[in-house]
Amino acid sequence: MSLAVPLALVIVFGAVAASARPAAPKEAAASRKVVVGLTGAAAPFSAERCAGALRGHVDEALAVVPVVGEPYAWSRRAAAEPDVRTVLWLDVRTPGPHRLYLYAAAADRVYVREIAEPGDADALLESLGVVIHALLEAVAAGEAPAGMRPVEETVAPPEAETVGPAPVKVEAPPPVKEETKKPRVAVEVAIAYLGRSLAAVAPWQSGVGGRVAVVAPGGLVASIGGGWLAPAQAAGEVTLTLRRLPFDATIGYRFRRARTLAIDVAASATLERLAWSVTGPTEARAVGATQALRVAVGPVVGIVWRAWRGLQVRSAVRLDGWVRDVRLQVATPDGTRPTLAPPPVSAGLDVGLGWGF
Repeated sequence: MSLAVPLALVIVFGAVAASARPAAPKEAAASRKVVVGLTGAAAPFSAERCAGALRGHVDEALAVVPVVGEPYAWSRRAAAEPDVRTVLWLDVRTPGPHRLYLYAAAADRVYVREIAEPGDADALLESLGVVIHALLEAVAAGEAPAGMRPVEETVAPPEAETVGPAPVKVEAPPPVKEETKKPRVAVEVAIAYLGRSLAAVAPWQSGVGGRVAVVAPGGLVASIGGGWLAPAQAAGEVTLTLRRLPFDATIGYRFRRARTLAIDVAASATLERLAWSVTGPTEARAVGATQALRVAVGPVVGIVWRAWRGLQVRSAVRLDGWVRDVRLQVATPDGTRPTLAPPPVSAGLDVGLGWGF
């Protein structure tokens, strides 16, 4: 009986010690940290601010540090530390998109993906945290990092230990082909005030019109437009009422197409229907037809201001040289006399709103 008690104590303590030994690696694994490096252009946030934002997305211990030296060699050195689980680094670019790299130590490979520039530092940190959280879950599950593509070259081999610092040639990361949006043809519609000059008896007529324009990626712009001008009356010995319907087509070039304020320079061909009627003495009447088609060509210079999204404020001035015009004569008891003789060149103004698609 005297040996039973000591023997039982030995068995109990041995079992406790044996059950405690396997827990040590789990605790060590849980204490391993994630290292995020910062390199490239000056980041819009400090390392401390970045670490604070990422801790809400990373369950493990986290360290945000600047990348020292060449990023590939740095990632390999950092991954070799016993307390490091995963190494990533953010290549900050101005302008964006930025690039996030992941070093897979087991495969000795580097993966990369682009992080879009959302506009401010808080939004960038939130986007970065969501992406890193998903990557860490994939790595922990033994899966390929979703949304990342492997860099073709493997990480450079470790540097040999020497007594003094020896220069080591390290290849830079291969360029990543950036996806660029192809320019596309833009379509614009507009409604505007129209103002047109005519002749001394009717110096200016106002109305409303519309226009559809197509802008090519290279800057070529073509448009068609039409409108209605309010009837104008020229009073004298007889009263002349003029009604005009102008239509035109333009082709030209848009300067500063991608800017907020663009300038259009174009050539225009105009076809206008002009109708008239005469009132006054009973014997007064128009000589010949009471309507005609006028044809003109000339330059147009316009300004297009993109105020908000597709909304545009548009204005244009034009000169029309009439190659086919009318001369109106009125017959009265005193004889036939000219009543309307437009000059060979007239002016116009368009001011309105448009929308670009």
